[in-house]
Formats: sequence, C-alpha cells, structure tokens
Amino acid sequence: MRMRLKAKGHTASPQVALDILKRGGSAVDAAIAANAMLGLVEPTGSGVGGDLFAIVWDARGKRLHGLNGSGRSPYSLTLDELRSKVKVMPPYGPLPVTVPGCVDGWFALHGRFGKLELGGRKIAFLHSDDHRLFRETIERGAWDLVC
Repeated sequence: MRMRLKAKGHTASPQVALDILKRGGSAVDAAIAANAMLGLVEPTGSGVGGDLFAIVWDARGKRLHGLNGSGRSPYSLTLDELRSKVKVMPPYGPLPVTVPGCVDGWFALHGRFGKLELGGRKIAFLHSDDHRLFRETIERGAWDLVC
C-alpha cells in the first residue's frame, strides 16, 4: 500500500496527520485532522469558517470522487426569494454571504471514507506531546465548537 502526505503551512499539520495514520485512520481521517489543525494554527488562512473542496481516489472501487464543500446560501433563502429582491448579486451586505462549508465537508468525507470516530472526539490533537498548547486549547472546549 502506498501512502503520500503533503501539507503546507505549519509543521503541526502533517504531524497530526501522521499521528492519525499511525492509529489506523484513513487518508481522509488524516486530511481532516490536518485541516482542523491548520484552522487552529493558521486561522486566517484556513479553518472552520471557510469552504472545503476535495478530490479522493478510492483505490478499491477504482473511482475518483469530488466534493464541493463551498458555502451554501442560508437555509431559508430560496432562489425565488432572492430573485424577487435583487436583479444582480450585490457585492456587500447579507445576501452574498454564504454559510461556511468546511465542517459539513469534513463530515461528508468522513461518512464515506473515514475509519476513526469523529464528532466530539479529540482524535486530532490529543496524541502529540509536542503540541501542548494546542492540546490545552482543545481540552478547554474548542474542539466541541468544531464537531
């Protein structure tokens, strides 16, 4: 079996991903953990307030899967209602704002390709003694805000 891991940004991200793989997690579990860690250590560049796009190769099924985790419109805003209010999408204000899709994307990916338990479990951060600051942050409850 071949495994590849690539991460950009903070060194904590690939370390967390490796920890997940060592515990028997899938590549998707590792990617979710790495993305969550980047959101913690580089919150202005990535994180739960953004969107997520993924391409996953399923070696068993020999299929390529894509996920568009871009932000959606608010739940109660219908296309007809939007069209009745504006002819062109305004550049500012509440109408062009979308609901971030990152966390929903994590759960969609995990539901299809994940192995380790996700949701309220501290899978990503509590395993590495090198990341005491992050562990303490998560133990104080930040992880429950994410999952």
